[in-house]
Amino acid sequence: MFSDQVNDLIAVIFLNYVLPAFNALLIACITLSTGKIRVSEGLSLLWCYILPAEIILNWIQFYRHPSFIPVTTEPIPALIAKSNDMIIREISINMPDQTAIKYKECYKCDLYVPARSHHCPYCKKCVFVLDHHCFFLGYCVGRTNMKYFITFCTWAALGTGYGLYHILDVMTFYRDISGREAIFYFFPFTFAMWYVERAADFEVYYVFLLDFGLGALIICIFLASMGLYSTLNNSTPYEDRKNIKVDEDEGGVMTNFELVFGKHGYMHFLFPMFPTKVQKIPVGYRR
Repeated sequence: MFSDQVNDLIAVIFLNYVLPAFNALLIACITLSTGKIRVSEGLSLLWCYILPAEIILNWIQFYRHPSFIPVTTEPIPALIAKSNDMIIREISINMPDQTAIKYKECYKCDLYVPARSHHCPYCKKCVFVLDHHCFFLGYCVGRTNMKYFITFCTWAALGTGYGLYHILDVMTFYRDISGREAIFYFFPFTFAMWYVERAADFEVYYVFLLDFGLGALIICIFLASMGLYSTLNNSTPYEDRKNIKVDEDEGGVMTNFELVFGKHGYMHFLFPMFPTKVQKIPVGYRR
């Protein structure tokens, strides 16, 4: 029992804190190295300020707008039908504004939650329109922070690609990437060569940034693409896997986009603090 709790704690610390901290460190190192390279070549640092600023602001906004289901202390405003002494799993609640919202039971949270909510085993909370738990940021991606997740991944991909271009340009002066020395662009090999004093300190550092930065670039492009796909189709990977049909009015691509980003939501790609009115998260009720 105690060992299970310790293992859970270690997993939470690693997934929610260590991985995001590593990603932040990687972004910081790529940014600083790119700035240093451009200064040495007498070039402008404009994009070295813009790209990190966009990444950081979107990261902050992502954390500031969680999609967790808020829990009310008020009684559930509906009569719950029962069948054979068992509560029906999905119910429809008529709200004060006459709109009907479908709810379901979450046994882990002991709540009635909106039908499109799903329980995250890592955050241990129900998330409204849960897309996935992002280990890259250590947080759940849901309806209210999806737009910041997409814009964060977009700017992170641009910033990483911009930095890797400069670092690779410097490394090619020392190691021919098209010849036998291409193996030096593989971090474990470069580290081994550095250990036996056959590679310079800066090579290990730059190859580390290139290898892990390339992985981050690919992941960011993939996540931004998948997030945009889910947004435009008003679906989530979980719902697609489980073949869950979304019981909402089907709109077009722009309608689905505005559902997540709000009106003029494209402005978020330039201004993370741009104010928009988006769908409010329905509250959860105690069972």
